[in-house]
Amino acid sequence: IIVDTQAHKLYYVLPGKKAYQYPISVGRDGFTWSGSERISRIAAWPSWTPPPEMHKRVPGLPITVTGGLKNPQGARALYLGNTIYRIHGTNNDRSVGRANSSGCFRLMNEHVVHLATIAKVGTKVKVLQAYNGGVSPNAPLASLFGSGSSDEPAKPIAKAKLKKPQPKKTAAAAPTATAAAATPPTPTAPPPAETKTSE
Repeated sequence: IIVDTQAHKLYYVLPGKKAYQYPISVGRDGFTWSGSERISRIAAWPSWTPPPEMHKRVPGLPITVTGGLKNPQGARALYLGNTIYRIHGTNNDRSVGRANSSGCFRLMNEHVVHLATIAKVGTKVKVLQAYNGGVSPNAPLASLFGSGSSDEPAKPIAKAKLKKPQPKKTAAAAPTATAAAATPPTPTAPPPAETKTSE
């Protein structure tokens, strides 16, 4: 997985110089980071416990928010190493594509569900450092996962547009508020666009 914080994109790299591309939210000013981690855990409808620093910044936050449709972590969370950072869904799709998180990478729920089905625990995640001109378009994709010690960032693939999945119409009755809170529906959608990379 490659996270391009400058472009607000996350790429799941596939064999054959292809990748899935997802729009993401990144850390706002003062909450960005770069480096490498590995996915240490993947959780469905995770609960969320805001860290003490967040309680200081945003008084009145709950101690814990249980998993569900109102949880800011969304439908899935991919935990990054033993850090407080995650790749996760959202309870507000309009927040995706902006620099407004506390350092996590936020995807639309249908996209994080797709990512969670193809990424595995142990998958390497490379977060590229943003420079004024963006990441270097000349560095080869292989350099991101090579054994060398270079931290030279690279633009992983050419841009591609994602189509927002349209909800399917069903004749089933809507779940009650109690049932929805106890067992949130799993979002379903076609996978994001697959694009070809260039080295």
